[in-house]
Amino acid sequence: QISRPTVAVAMSGGIDSSAVAVLLKNQGYDVVGVFMRNWDASDEVAENVCQIDKDRIDMREVCNRLQIPYHEVDFVKEYWVDVFTPFLESYKSGILTPNPDVFCNRFIKFFHLKKYISENLGISTLATGHYARIVQGKTSPELWRGVDPIKDQSYFLSLVNGKSLQDVLMPLGNYHKNQVREIVAEPLRGLAVLQKKESMGICFIGKRPMSEFLSRYMPLKRGRFIDMDTGKVVGRHSGCEVLTVGQRARIGGCPEKYYIASKAVQGQPGDVYVVPGVDHPALFTKSVTLSSHLISWIAGHPPPIFLQPQSRQDLKGFLPVNCSYKVRSVQPPAACTVTLFQSDAVDSPEEYDLRVDFFEPQRAVSAGQILVLYLDEQCLGGAVL
Repeated sequence: QISRPTVAVAMSGGIDSSAVAVLLKNQGYDVVGVFMRNWDASDEVAENVCQIDKDRIDMREVCNRLQIPYHEVDFVKEYWVDVFTPFLESYKSGILTPNPDVFCNRFIKFFHLKKYISENLGISTLATGHYARIVQGKTSPELWRGVDPIKDQSYFLSLVNGKSLQDVLMPLGNYHKNQVREIVAEPLRGLAVLQKKESMGICFIGKRPMSEFLSRYMPLKRGRFIDMDTGKVVGRHSGCEVLTVGQRARIGGCPEKYYIASKAVQGQPGDVYVVPGVDHPALFTKSVTLSSHLISWIAGHPPPIFLQPQSRQDLKGFLPVNCSYKVRSVQPPAACTVTLFQSDAVDSPEEYDLRVDFFEPQRAVSAGQILVLYLDEQCLGGAVL
């Protein structure tokens, strides 16, 4: 019989992490559950908070059924510093639309949690319920898309450094969601976890409107809706922080449907520029250019395929490479070309800037979004726009 190491499973009280525990125990691992508390909801209204108490109970029931030990760890302070404070600062800018789940993975799960299980439990291997695959590359682990295109969560892992994926298992990357439900159906029969719905949205916000949540932590900037084509003021809004590029602008008494094209970086604070029509050209982007310091390569450096020199010396940069990309987690990967080039500000081969040219113009690309690059099934990394 093959001797397998002890593995800590990041357990949330949901079906996916429970399935990981079932799978690994069946494969002969010594499994230890670890439940993270990342948000202090003691001062929140009961119906709006994360269901952390219910999740904890479900986690305990699963571990008891599977006869595995479990630990509970408090990362409230770390989450506040590394995830929530930058989240608030992004919204305070009035321009950025941040994604806290990406940074929760980067800092909490794959840094603080890995450190905790190593230093406190003596366990080096971490397993999570992400629908993604880890493939051992020549020098470090590679992140690949999950086989279920609907559930694939590689987007949310795109800013995690490959070194942090060492000694990490993601068993669900090889399964479809319906298969995962079948895996837990018998071992967890009768437990409440089987009745749980998919968790959607940002945990600490719950079912509240974003405006209601943010107003607890910052004053929202009221301002004007300005027609980008004419420069005329066509309405007013109650908070530019909660408006997103591409969404319908709710302008009372206006017969024309307006959509948000940009949030002003100049002019009056709170100004939001809108355009008529859902397919207005101002809502589409053909390319983006990213400075080297914004790019997080999973390998820690650009893949060698991006460093093939141009055949003509008068052409700047390296040969373009056909890739695919996402700017939203639910978006199917779309085709693009990626070109690395050296800016005047840097002279290191690992600090090349990057241009992404979309095959088809992309609607509603917004500052603060995460742009993620793929080469076939492999997730290469991402950048905050």
